[in-house]
Amino acid sequence: MNTINGFEALARAHELRNTGETFELRHLTYNRRTQSSNGMRHVRHCRTRPSLPQEKFDVCAELYLPYTDLAAPANEQNRTCRKRLIRYVAFPPKYKLQKVIW
Repeated sequence: MNTINGFEALARAHELRNTGETFELRHLTYNRRTQSSNGMRHVRHCRTRPSLPQEKFDVCAELYLPYTDLAAPANEQNRTCRKRLIRYVAFPPKYKLQKVIW
């Protein structure tokens, strides 16, 4: 499996927003209340987005990747994940998963 640097993966994901292309993302989910992981989330068609005004983080917002899940229902499309929990990404045109190395 190919690997990609985490910062390069984020830069490529942000570039795709300008082209209208989507990327594939796999990241761990984490529940801060129970301090446990709920496993891996696989998002096939997503695009980065700017942070929404109502999103308030108690830590630096730079630690999070806001994205839109285009396959989800309209009221559940806006999602956020912690950047360091991203494990795999795939970019067009081949959409071959690459392991993210932090």
